[in-house]
Amino acid sequence: MRAHSVPGGAFLLIAAAYLAPAGFAQDDAAWKSALDRAASARQSGNLAEVENLLRTAVQEAEKFGPNDQRVIISLDALGTYYYTQGIYVEAIPVYRRLLAIRENSLGPNHPDVADSLNDLAVVESIMGKHGDAEAHSERALAIVEKSSPGISGVQALAAGGNHTCALLEGGSVVCWGSNLVDQFGFKGVARSASPVPVPGLASIVTSIAAGSSHTCALRADRTVMCWGQNTSGQLGVPPAERTTGPVFVAGITAAKAVAAGAMHTCAVLEDSTVKCWGNNQQGQLGSGTTAPSSSPLVVSGLTTAVALAAGAVHTCALLVDGGVSCWGSNSAGQVGKSGAEPALSAVRVAGLTAPAKALAAGGNHTCALLADGTVACWGRNQSGQLGVPAAPQAAGVVKASDIAAAKSIAAGYSHTCAVLATGTVKCWGNNQEGQLGDGKTQNSSAPIPVVGLAGVTSIAAGVTHTCAVLSDRTVQCWGTDSYGAPSNVTFSLRSRTPVAVGRDDGAVVTPLSTLAGVYRAAGKFDKAESLYQRALSRGEKVLGPEHPTVRAILNDYAELLRKTGRPDEAAKLDARAQTTQEKPILVDVPTAPPPR
Repeated sequence: MRAHSVPGGAFLLIAAAYLAPAGFAQDDAAWKSALDRAASARQSGNLAEVENLLRTAVQEAEKFGPNDQRVIISLDALGTYYYTQGIYVEAIPVYRRLLAIRENSLGPNHPDVADSLNDLAVVESIMGKHGDAEAHSERALAIVEKSSPGISGVQALAAGGNHTCALLEGGSVVCWGSNLVDQFGFKGVARSASPVPVPGLASIVTSIAAGSSHTCALRADRTVMCWGQNTSGQLGVPPAERTTGPVFVAGITAAKAVAAGAMHTCAVLEDSTVKCWGNNQQGQLGSGTTAPSSSPLVVSGLTTAVALAAGAVHTCALLVDGGVSCWGSNSAGQVGKSGAEPALSAVRVAGLTAPAKALAAGGNHTCALLADGTVACWGRNQSGQLGVPAAPQAAGVVKASDIAAAKSIAAGYSHTCAVLATGTVKCWGNNQEGQLGDGKTQNSSAPIPVVGLAGVTSIAAGVTHTCAVLSDRTVQCWGTDSYGAPSNVTFSLRSRTPVAVGRDDGAVVTPLSTLAGVYRAAGKFDKAESLYQRALSRGEKVLGPEHPTVRAILNDYAELLRKTGRPDEAAKLDARAQTTQEKPILVDVPTAPPPR
């Protein structure tokens, strides 16, 4: 879901003491410090200091390049500061620069460009620049109205910590969510709620894998390319904060499967051996040591692998005979051996009651889809992610309850999901962010159906979000920011039930109400009223009659009616607005231009 708000919500990042994801280079320290200090100044009411610190943050961010994601975050925060303080003259050039960066990075018709156009139009309207405001707001509405069809033609999904990627028909890849460390394969935008093509893959992709903040693609020629964060060499090139676009993993020329953990990556080769690279603090590379390596290393003693699953700091392989071998961290028994010491080489999992045909690895747990359609799990179980009553961990392999006809599985950090033969989905485990998709936020060790989901062909799970491919090749997601935004950065609203990716029927509400406000400010009351009516109708239908955005539209529409001499009608809208309940939303600024 997109945030239905104007201007952009980045100031809440500051108000919430934004912290960059783990793994940023030390050079970020000055930038992060400026943002943290701005947050403290904002909370203490020292607004003049907020401005100075945000300007400092922009300057520090520019050291990484004029269009770096940190520049976008800092500019968005600075522009929203100026807007909320009524310093409109300063806000306009900031929003213009943001618009230019997003147009260059995403193209002129991307929904994020519409967000910037709306931000700019609001301030221009307040400043009396009605012609500019109308042109920008009308363009924003046109972009959003054309961008609603949603993603289609999806063959497979990969859900990372903060982002999600899809393999499309024809072998191309698109990603959405966070791009703070170039998870989209390019710089220049901090996030996108709409799928963005990954550039530079240079060949048809046959499968994809997503780690915490990096992504990898297996190409038709059996080579592997990776992009995103590379602090541990998880992209297969010498460690650095990130790379510029997808890069080849050196020494991988005959891969047939790929998997990505938090900060490591592995590939099954055509000879059924496995090579891994990246972080190795818990032996997740399976090389017999804990030394990291950006060069692929052979997993010791593994010669019959057919598929892989990578957890946070452990890895498992499905073997040709239906067995499972794991290596890496065993802090909760996730590699299937006794004790808590890590396994530095592959260890066969005991206790499977039938051959395995698919694997899924979460933060600290592992599950196997067995040939009889049941699901067996082992490892951490504090949230019931193994499908049995919650406990610190399981004593060996356990069967997930009430799963008898599963055809595919996926594991998030502390939740698990299974696609059933009926095309429906059941999930279990942690549900604090709605990642189980039942419309609630209570954890459940018993598998529960995902609401309103049918015709599912495959599934993927990120840290606290889940996504499914449907039979029509579209995608629906649910959980924390269904588009995979970082847990400490709210880019849009969470959804406790599935929503269509790339299609937000409520997204048009903001540009409709914004353009209505622009017309109202310019005295074009007839045009404004028809737009308020459209925004109100769509908002009540899609967002619900008690949504704060609907309340704002009611208030603004009532003000228009008063201006046009219709106080009785305005009073009715005021009464409707008073029945709505205040609920926390993304921004701390108005959702439409203030009355002139």
